[in-house]
Amino acid sequence: MDDDPNYIDLVNRALSTCQPLCHLKALSTGTELLDWLETNNRPSLIFLDINMPGSSGLDILKKLKTRDRYKAIPVVMLTVSDHKRDVEQSYDIGANGYIEKPEIFADLLACMQLTTKYWFEFGSTPGTDWTNPNWYNLN
Repeated sequence: MDDDPNYIDLVNRALSTCQPLCHLKALSTGTELLDWLETNNRPSLIFLDINMPGSSGLDILKKLKTRDRYKAIPVVMLTVSDHKRDVEQSYDIGANGYIEKPEIFADLLACMQLTTKYWFEFGSTPGTDWTNPNWYNLN
C-alpha cells in the first residue's frame, strides 16, 4: 500500500522482474486496504508505507495485527522513514520486515528479490493462536 503512483510503478516493475507470477494490488489508503481484504482472498504478503493519507501505515499495521483474520499475513514496511522510532514501533506492532525505500531501481529490485525469495520460498508466520504459550513449538 502506497500513495505515490510513481513508486507503485517502480515496485510493480521490480516485483514482475523478480517474481513474474506475483500480482501486485496497489491501494493508496488504509481504508482501501481493509475494504479489499474483507472481499478478497488473503494476500501472500503486504508492503505497507508509514506515511499515508488518513490513517498512517502504523495505524493500519495495528489493525492488521490485532484481527485474527489478518494477523498471520506477513507485512513488510516499505517507507521513506529512517527514524529509529518508526522502525522500533513497526516491529513492536508486529511488522515482519522493514525496508527504507531505495531511490535507485537496482537497489529496489535487490530488496524485492531478497524479500520475495524469503517470504515466498522460506518464510512463514507463526499460527494465529497467540494465546498458546507454546505456539512456537514444532512438535
